[in-house]
Amino acid sequence: MTKRSLSLLVLAAGLLASAAGIALYSAVNFGLTAIAPQPRFATVSEEEAEVFGRRFEEAFAEGPDAAAALFDGEGLADRVFPSSSPWLTRLTFFISGGGEEVARSFVGGLSQGVGPRGAHQYRGAVEREGETHARFRILYVDGGAAFNDYRLGRRDDGEVRIVDVHTMELAGYLSDAQRTMAAWSDACEPVGIQRLGGYSRDDALMGCVQELIDDEQAEEALDVHGTLSEAARGDRLVARQAVHAAVMLDDADRYLAVLEEVAQRFPDVPLVHKFIYEERLTRGEWSAALDSLDVIVAQYPDPYWTAMRALVLLDGGDRDARATAERAVEADPSFYDGHVVLLQIALANGDLAAADDGLRALVSDFDADPEELATVSGFERLVDLPSYPGAAN
Repeated sequence: MTKRSLSLLVLAAGLLASAAGIALYSAVNFGLTAIAPQPRFATVSEEEAEVFGRRFEEAFAEGPDAAAALFDGEGLADRVFPSSSPWLTRLTFFISGGGEEVARSFVGGLSQGVGPRGAHQYRGAVEREGETHARFRILYVDGGAAFNDYRLGRRDDGEVRIVDVHTMELAGYLSDAQRTMAAWSDACEPVGIQRLGGYSRDDALMGCVQELIDDEQAEEALDVHGTLSEAARGDRLVARQAVHAAVMLDDADRYLAVLEEVAQRFPDVPLVHKFIYEERLTRGEWSAALDSLDVIVAQYPDPYWTAMRALVLLDGGDRDARATAERAVEADPSFYDGHVVLLQIALANGDLAAADDGLRALVSDFDADPEELATVSGFERLVDLPSYPGAAN
């Protein structure tokens, strides 16, 4: 498996319910269509979102159980399967753990992807569908970033809780993904047999694609995915399956071709542009990489992307790289990675005085380890700086 797939594959375990749970309630989900969830919570103000965002950031740092406790299981369940859904569908969903289990699985997978050295940081209140969301920036332990917008609601007791999550990874809500996948089969059995069980042809095939992805059979998954109807291929979650399979491919050209095909169908989905951006970087195609980055920034403006733009400019030999990195740090002085990028640019430009100032700031403000940084590609010249441990001053 290629390294580029790690964050996505780890997170996938938490974004979607367990295979056993999906199988249980998909078996009775015949004919289910998307139903608009019924609002049960009062709208949260930006001030309330600010308070809750800081609280949730602390809870996530404490551990998955503390973070999952700030979800409202019933509220999330109502968004997955509203009260107007078939009663047996709701019953089997609750038997499989309901909204509480979805929240635990989601937070558990996310916590694993972030790890002890990543970050899950509150970035402010945003509005989606007329409701307040708390936006979080996720920095994965193995590199890369994503964003989650947690939909908030105030209960009758005055407590603010999370009732859903709009994720950059899914390009949609967690509840919609759960409801969609509940209709899929859970095995690669003959379509004719599955249709006798109540599945549509596409539902049977999509379930098979997911099983092949789970088994890391990327080529086979893409082959089956290619037989889906046009209507099915127009679903964002189904498109994500193609991306999910593509990141496991060893053939870089085929990988990029799959991504670009999905991008043509869904030009505004950040996830696919994130992978295209990363692939263009590996090929040294700086302008094309920035084009993909622009699509992401349009939906998730953040100093992180400004810092990444600075690195692209640096690699492309653009003199604006340092000024771009400085804008990232000015926008968020507490952003560790922004300061690291500034240091990297100073080293690359041979500006050892600026690099030494940057290293001192990283050590004093962020407790950075110079010796560890010096092992990273691009930071080898740290050992030449006066502030490097053991250097002759």
